This record gives sequence, C-alpha cells and structure tokens, in this order.
Amino acid sequence: MAGLIFKKVILLIPSFIGITLAAFIFIRLLPGDPVMLLSGERGIEPERHAKLMSEFGFDRPFYEQYADYVVGLFKGDFGNSVVTRQSVLSEFIVLFPATLELSLFAIITAIVIGIPVGIFCAVKKGSWTDNSLMTVALFGYSMPIFWWGLLMIILFSGILGWTPVSGRISLVYFFEPVTGFMLIDAWLSGEEGAFLSALHHMILPALVLSTIPLAVIVRQTRSAVIEVLEEDYIRTAYSKGLSFFRILFIHALRNAMIPIITTIGLQVGVLLAGAILTETIFSWPGIGHWMVHSIYRRDYPSVQGGLVLIAGIVTAVNLVVDLTYIWINPRIQGCHSRDFNFMSGCPVRFALFPSFFAPYGAAEQFRDATLSPPAWQEGGDARYLLGTDPLGRDILSRIIYGAQYSTFIGIVVVGLSLLSGIFFGMLAGFFGGTADFIIMRVMDVILAFPSLLLALVMVAVLGPGLTNAMIAIAVVQLPHFVRLTRAQAMAEKKKDYFTAARIIGTSRLKLMFTVLLPNCLSPLIVQATLNFSSAVLDAAALGFLGLGAQPPTPEWGTLLAESREFILRAWWVVTFPGLAILITVLSINLIGDSLRDSFDPRLKKS
Repeated sequence: MAGLIFKKVILLIPSFIGITLAAFIFIRLLPGDPVMLLSGERGIEPERHAKLMSEFGFDRPFYEQYADYVVGLFKGDFGNSVVTRQSVLSEFIVLFPATLELSLFAIITAIVIGIPVGIFCAVKKGSWTDNSLMTVALFGYSMPIFWWGLLMIILFSGILGWTPVSGRISLVYFFEPVTGFMLIDAWLSGEEGAFLSALHHMILPALVLSTIPLAVIVRQTRSAVIEVLEEDYIRTAYSKGLSFFRILFIHALRNAMIPIITTIGLQVGVLLAGAILTETIFSWPGIGHWMVHSIYRRDYPSVQGGLVLIAGIVTAVNLVVDLTYIWINPRIQGCHSRDFNFMSGCPVRFALFPSFFAPYGAAEQFRDATLSPPAWQEGGDARYLLGTDPLGRDILSRIIYGAQYSTFIGIVVVGLSLLSGIFFGMLAGFFGGTADFIIMRVMDVILAFPSLLLALVMVAVLGPGLTNAMIAIAVVQLPHFVRLTRAQAMAEKKKDYFTAARIIGTSRLKLMFTVLLPNCLSPLIVQATLNFSSAVLDAAALGFLGLGAQPPTPEWGTLLAESREFILRAWWVVTFPGLAILITVLSINLIGDSLRDSFDPRLKKS
C-alpha cells in the first residue's frame, strides 16, 4: 500500500513539471512585445522598455526565467496581478471559497440524487420508469449549461420571481467574512435573515452547475450496478437466501463503486469548467469569473498562476480518487434506443442546405420588426416563425445557418483529435517504454486542466475566432483518443493474431496500422460520436464567452451571447438557439449510445 502511494506521488513530479511549463509558456506565446502586453504601455522609450524588460525578467535566458518561476511557486509566490498589483495567490485564496462552496453544493446535490436514482434505474431495468429517468438524464447530459442557466433566470427570476438574478447575498447584509464560505459566514454573523438570503442566492446557480454531473452519475451508477448484478457471485448470494437489500447494498454496490467514484472524481474538472460559465452568468465572484475577466483584461500573471493552482487541485483530487480505489478494493493495487433518425437528420440537412430551408439570409435585417415575438404569440408576425433578434434578424434563419457552423466545428475538431490521438496512442501502446512515458505524461498535463479553461487560455493566446477555437477544442479532446487507443493497442498486442503477424516478419508500421488499428476502431468510433457532441457544446461555450466565432457569424453560442441582455423582455432570443444546441447534442448522444450498445452486447439489455 505505502509503496503504491509512493509510486503514484512520484509520477506526479513529471506532471507538475509539465503543468508549470505549460502555464509558463502560454504567456511567452502571446504575439507582440511582452512588456507592452503586461505593462499596458504603447510607444515607450527604449530606456524604459529595457528597464521594464529587466524588471519582468524577460531579458534573461528562458531556462533561468522558468527556474525562478518554479522556485517562486515552492515559496508560494505566484506573481502579482498586472491590473490590481495584488498577489495572485492572495486573490485566488479570497475567491476560491466562493467557487468551492458552489461546487460542493452542486456535487453533493448530484451525488445525493444521482446514486439513488441510478440504483433505482438498475433495479427497474427496462421498465417505463427506468426509460423515463434515463431519458431525463440524457437531456441533462446534452444541456448547454450556459443556456440552461439563462432559462432558469427567465423562469425563476423573471417570471416567478423566486430567486435573485446574481450575487451571493442580498446587499442589505454586510459583515466581515470569517471563512470565505458565505453560508457559514452568514450563519456566524447572527444577522437575521442573512443565512436564508445566502441560501436563496445559492440554489439556482448550484442547480444549474449540478445538472451535467447529476446526469453523468445517474448513467454511470445504473450501468455499474447492472453489470455487477449479473455476476456469478450475486447469483450465489441469491441461492443462499440472502435478502435483496443485503445483496444490493452490501455486495453489489461496494463492487460497483469503483467506476462511480471515478466518475465523481472526474466531475471536479467538469465542475470547474462549468463554474466558468455559471459564475459568468450569475455574476458569482469565484475563480471562474476571475479567470474569464483576467483573460479579457490580458492579466496574464493571474491567468498563469490560476492555471497552475486549478491544475494542482484537479491533480490532487485525481490522486485521492486513485487511493480511494485501494480502500474500496485492495485487489486493485496490481491493476493498472435508436429512434433518432429524424432528430439527427434535421441538423445535418440544415447544415448541408441552409439556404434551402432558411426563409431569409443569416444577416438580413428588418428594422421594422426588432425583437418581434414568435408568430403564435400576441404581437407576433407570421413572417418570422420564431421571432426576431434585437437587430431585426429572423431567428429561425440564423439558427438554420448556425447548424452549418456547428456541424463543421464537430467534424473538424473530431477529425483533428481522432487522427492525432490514433497516431500518438499507437506509438505509446505499441512501443511502450520511453515513448509511452513521455506521451502519457503530456496527456496527463492536458487532462490536469479543466477542458474549457484550457481552451479559453489557448484561444486567448491564439486570438478569438472560429479557427482558433476549433484548434483549442481539438487539443483538449486529444487525450481521450490517445488514452483509448493506447489501452486498446496494449490489449490487442497480447492476442494470438498479433503474435502470429510479428513472427512472420511483418514490419512495425504494418503491425501498428494494418494489424492493430483495425481491431481498435470500434471504441474509437463510439468515442468520436461522444466527442462530436462535446465539441459542439465547447464551441458554443467559447462563442458565448466571446472567444469563439465572432459576430455576425450565426454560430449558436454567439447568438446566445448577442441576446443575453434581453432575456427578461424577449425570452425567445435565448430559448430557440439553446434548443437547437440541445436537440443537436442530444441526437448525437443517442447515436453514440446506440453505437456503444451495438459494439458491447452486454449493454443491449441495459
């Protein structure tokens, strides 16, 4: 046990080097003069320029700068913000409790609801309640979190008036923070109504943030419990006359917890990525909101320090998850529906022939019909079926043209990440040794950063735009294909057909790409469909944050960003673009589920 823990900690060293190196290099990749970018000055005199270069340390060799940076990290020096002149670490410590409180509230909600619902679905496998709940979970998994947040604001804040729109507590309360956790500080303050106000502000953003983790936990729990319930030892327990609840909760659930805990651990990165969007929508003063504003303000010391701190948190959580495996099962120490034709067809048809289906051009404006409601609503115009946006453009037409961009994004991103992942995964799985170590440590570094956060920083380095957004998303998706290809290649290498091909003298290149690869494609095809939907969601999120496709491009995330300020007076401007994203992602996920069931006969009856 102690030896295994030591080995896992040692493996964190190259990951730490990679994380710090990646964060350090990002700021050096920015186009232009680093002094002008960091100081905000233009046209400065040569003497002052040289002085600032020396002050920031940019006149020293790269390796010296990096060494000083790492030494500073060990001393707790993450640099100072260019905008506020405050320590990055101190700003992070002040803001992190807000994100942690929101994330904990969200993940506890997801666990408390998700695991029991997943167990119930497994027990009622194939029933109408199982199918209904899993359909809801699939909707939750396919939901663009930023659109879901806007809808919740429209419903609960705008229409019903039940919850506040933003912030952590009402402005009528003021007290000195003790812990940084608003719920705890409000309780300790003793002010009447403060705790209820903080809870009131917490509910809606936490509900929005918990949506995707909840859906994932439900699906993974159901799948894991079903698989365990079909094992021979469960049948033996039944034959001994043990009660159903004893078998389920003592025998089955314990052995099903490994994938469930893995899923919960992986949700940390999802929560931090979701926090970027949730905190932006609800003006929640946490690290996600802080990182987005740091990128917008080009405060790169804050971005650099924030990346290292967040990646360190994700890496630490993953280590805890690995050690939890051993606590649950010590033996692990030695182990390293199809009715989607119409739904999936619509986005494809729109993408191929937008001008045929769209009643108007994507940029065509009707000045006499700005913010016109849908045709069926009072005041609506039959010419604009789904209404118009603030500039008088037909929403239906822009959604149809947007399908072309979203489909294009998915194809390009998956194509780039799949081909690159196959190449590097095959190298790692086939050769092993040094090649495997280097490739997988690089992949670990990429996985240490929440995907959306890493994509945001990469787009900030490359510059906003659709092309750069696709490159960034392809990079953050790359580890999924590399790890899957590597695992499949290592498994297939042990089989007789591979041994026979190697004995007869087949070249290494042919062994890799004509013998191994065809037998590794099935799970890669399934993963490609799942990553396609992720690419659409991530591209829409970048567009929503202003770093993806730029106006007037009718990309769906950009459409939501353009109309966000009108959500309380014109619900249709955010509802229908979000529905387009949901329907597209949902249909792709249905395809992925069907392919998974086809390639894994054990799941066909689940």
